[in-house]
Amino acid sequence: MHVTKGVKQATCPACENATCDKLGRHGGQAVPDGSTALSGKPTDCAPINTFATMIYNVNSIPHQIFAAKLDTLSPPIAHSNDLACHAKLYCFAQMYMADPLKDICTHMLHRDLMHFEITTDTIGAVVELVSFTYDNTVFDTGMLSGGSELRDLVLRFVIARKSRLAQFHEFDELLVAGGDFVVDLFRGELMMPF
Repeated sequence: MHVTKGVKQATCPACENATCDKLGRHGGQAVPDGSTALSGKPTDCAPINTFATMIYNVNSIPHQIFAAKLDTLSPPIAHSNDLACHAKLYCFAQMYMADPLKDICTHMLHRDLMHFEITTDTIGAVVELVSFTYDNTVFDTGMLSGGSELRDLVLRFVIARKSRLAQFHEFDELLVAGGDFVVDLFRGELMMPF
């Protein structure tokens, strides 16, 4: 929260803009009741904010508390652009029924995706993550994405960053390949709350 001359403003976790509303619109002026009068056009912040605030447990510990514990480790665990390594370790943990390791992999991937910049140099990592995830996890009707927790997390990231991903032909090639990912992406677009 920012306080400007006695007026409270929420800070957008995606863009750190004090005038971003939950619909991802910017450019408004703060009003005395703490809300914002908006005139800006919608941005990608709403789906990113939803992705940023995903709630899940790690070893029965809420994600936010687990994240705080990881931040206190010495030396600190650095963010990685090798997203597929988390997915590979997740699949290993799933094969050997190591649920605590699966939870940690899910958390670490979520953390790295939150700090991941999609550029021409890094788009390959996203495509590799999606491809590996959908090639190595199975359909599960209990999840929103129709797949594992890993599929669900990856799908939510793709939906949150869809406008940026659509700028790259590598992502287009992934869509042309079809399969479960495209079906989940379509369903996710219809079902996600943003």
